Amino acid sequence: MISSRLVARVVCASLGFLVLAGTARAQYEECPLPQNIPVAVYDSILAEANTYFGDLSQKTCDSIVKTGVATCKAQVKTAYKCGAKTANSNYAILVKQCATLADPMDRANCKDGAKTLRDYNLNGYKASMDDDATGGLAICDAEFVAALNAECMNILVKVGGP
Repeated sequence: MISSRLVARVVCASLGFLVLAGTARAQYEECPLPQNIPVAVYDSILAEANTYFGDLSQKTCDSIVKTGVATCKAQVKTAYKCGAKTANSNYAILVKQCATLADPMDRANCKDGAKTLRDYNLNGYKASMDDDATGGLAICDAEFVAALNAECMNILVKVGGP
């Protein structure tokens, strides 16, 4: 059985992390933040792209960008789902630990702390995906499009140029 002192330390440490983190978003090691995904997708595309395609038309570049954006958005959503699943799973584990506490007040405080931690992480991953300025989906629609189109056009200029 887990001691109430151990669970209290876990919850207090978690809440201390929340205070120290301030507005920074929490991140699970196994789940990248959605806002970091567009750069990873972009780098992956460039790592696989062959600069010797031949003459690329604007239509081809548009198709490449469209496919890249679809991939970007899908991966951003996958990163969010990973973070949400992990937050909910960790919450379920903490609640099971809290349930072993003998004192009803300790149990309630422990569960409240676990819920606060879960909600913080869920909100962080959601904002990292949906924020209008810095969220992964917004980046896929703006900076990602511009960068990938520019790279595609650079390939066109390099291959078709003198």
